[in-house]
Amino acid sequence: ECLSQTAQTMIPSLLIAGATAQARKLVNTLCIVGIALGVTTGGAATLLVTGMPGLFTPDAAIVGELFKASPMLFLCLLLTAGNIAMDGVMVARKSFRFIVLTTSCTLSIQAGILYLGNHHFAWGIVGIWGAVLARLIVYYLAVTVKLV
Repeated sequence: ECLSQTAQTMIPSLLIAGATAQARKLVNTLCIVGIALGVTTGGAATLLVTGMPGLFTPDAAIVGELFKASPMLFLCLLLTAGNIAMDGVMVARKSFRFIVLTTSCTLSIQAGILYLGNHHFAWGIVGIWGAVLARLIVYYLAVTVKLV
């Protein structure tokens, strides 16, 4: 959340002052910091899930599902930090209509994947993390295209 707040407080003043190069540099820095935080938290969570699965449950079937879902967990945590930073940039730019439309679309995609995964394919926890990952990827791509 601190990445989002940094963008929300600093970018408007830079844009008002006409320092678009500095604003763009700040956006790039926030994205790099977001990715670094995502790699750190994603790596820690993945190591925890795969290295100490007995911490969560002794059930072998659940542990197997955790192992299958761990790559998606890593990618979700990686993208979440970057998305939070990008969301702050969009709020700073006052692109509220874009935020609402993109969030509505991505949540609809996630709901569709969850429905299909639960009712037709029995994907389990892998399907849940896959739906979250799909939403995060689509949101990240949409915001990236908007900012470029």
